[in-house]
Amino acid sequence: MKSLRVLFVLSILSIVLSGLVLVTTETDRNVYAYGDPEDYVYTTMFETNQFLCGFLNDGRLDYNYGIQWPKSIEVYHHMVFQHGLWLFGYRNDSLISATSYFLPSYTPGPIINGRAGILEMPDDHLRFRSHLLTASSGPGDPDYDEWPSQWGAPVNPDGTPKLFGDVMMWTVYNDAHPDIHSPDFEPVNQINTFFEIRETVWGYNQAGALGDALFFKWQIYNKSDATLDSVVICHWNDIDIGSATCNHLAFDESNKFGYVYDNGTRYEGEVEIPPIAASYVLLQGPVIPKEGFTGYNFGHRLQNQQNLGTTAFWAIFDDGANPESIGGCPRTVQQAYNFARGRRHDDSPIINPVTNEQTHYTFTGNPNTGDGWIHTRYMGGMAGYMVSSGSITMAPGDSQEVVLALVGAIADTLPDAITGLRDKVIEIQKFYDTNLKSEIEQQAEIPAKFHLAQNYPNPFNASTVIRYEIPKRAFTTLRIYNLKGQLVETLVNRSLPAGSHQIYWNPGKLPSGMYFYRIESDNVRLTRKCLILK
Repeated sequence: MKSLRVLFVLSILSIVLSGLVLVTTETDRNVYAYGDPEDYVYTTMFETNQFLCGFLNDGRLDYNYGIQWPKSIEVYHHMVFQHGLWLFGYRNDSLISATSYFLPSYTPGPIINGRAGILEMPDDHLRFRSHLLTASSGPGDPDYDEWPSQWGAPVNPDGTPKLFGDVMMWTVYNDAHPDIHSPDFEPVNQINTFFEIRETVWGYNQAGALGDALFFKWQIYNKSDATLDSVVICHWNDIDIGSATCNHLAFDESNKFGYVYDNGTRYEGEVEIPPIAASYVLLQGPVIPKEGFTGYNFGHRLQNQQNLGTTAFWAIFDDGANPESIGGCPRTVQQAYNFARGRRHDDSPIINPVTNEQTHYTFTGNPNTGDGWIHTRYMGGMAGYMVSSGSITMAPGDSQEVVLALVGAIADTLPDAITGLRDKVIEIQKFYDTNLKSEIEQQAEIPAKFHLAQNYPNPFNASTVIRYEIPKRAFTTLRIYNLKGQLVETLVNRSLPAGSHQIYWNPGKLPSGMYFYRIESDNVRLTRKCLILK
């Protein structure tokens, strides 16, 4: 499949380069229209420590750049050729999905008034680009000044953009466009999931494990009017390290992370580089109810909740690999969902050929010792793996948060690269648990009473933020009414944990005038006025 992969990449590059349009912004970085400018897909260049990346604002990578690491090696190559978030669930007993594979399933922007953002606000599509922050960002930088907090971009208590790490990118995209469905899996013409995904990427400009990692946070919202059952959150990747056709796959069952390692084979004309190993490791999975446990979600420390870990790992040898085989590539949504659940294509269990036991993880052996289930066969150029967590239930308005890190390790020998990767993964998981979760706990103080703050800004035009506090978990509604007392929009309609909350309201095409927003929770009702001026 290597020759096919080269042809595929060249064809993609020729299409992309022929349609590459520079979008002028008052900043020292470039934002490029990717392909047809009418698609509203833009490339944002992201660089930190040893990483150089081209991110698209629909959840994919720009094929021209992918993710390159380590950039200190003077050889152009991808560490990751492509990756994406795959979401599956059942709505009314029908399996639906949103999959960011080689072709898009998502469109840029949030869901506004129940529609894809590019349909609701086509003239403002540049606002749906990815926004970049660094430690030196401040007033005068368009991404700082136009920080999309109204759509959920993180902010500090004073309302200024909140920076994670030393370099950070934030974007939002959705699966609500009726004409956009990834053609990679059958059936193509399926219904939309109405998932909205808010993605944060950050990195650190320092040596060591943190400098060799990129952090990814996906906040996933069910913006549909139906409950989604048996939801599985999956991240797929096409990691290319060394020679793309000489990558092998493994799963560290003790530390629950999958990885790709380069076996060192080179074909004529290929450049020699040191042994490399790389992994997308799940740091924080979705939460489920679990008595006696503590979970974390959206900055809140939750009692009687538990974060799921990695529940499945499926290796993919190549995009042409038979889905009926171990290492096969899915052809249908059902097959992809089965793989994401740690099952075979036909929903039969995976059997470890060494132990003859059922498992949800492929290739769990140790390449350094040769013990266990080892991947040894030839790889195609579009190999990678699926790492999943689930299943969960998401009611209308529910949201979940998952965090992954892309980690790389390079050494003089392959065993040292694999061992070094494991050590970095352990260190990064400890850093995340110790530093970021402790910060979350400090932010999650329980309010003493119900409170509904005045929206800000007020009056407003395009959007405003409404903040509120609830002292205990309760079913909560937040609704907008006009002066006639007619319901205009429901912003919140679900059970919420105790704590401080905020939501961004875009009134869309509502006319100027006075409106009321009302919160009801645990038999408490609070109302305030707001003013739209257009």
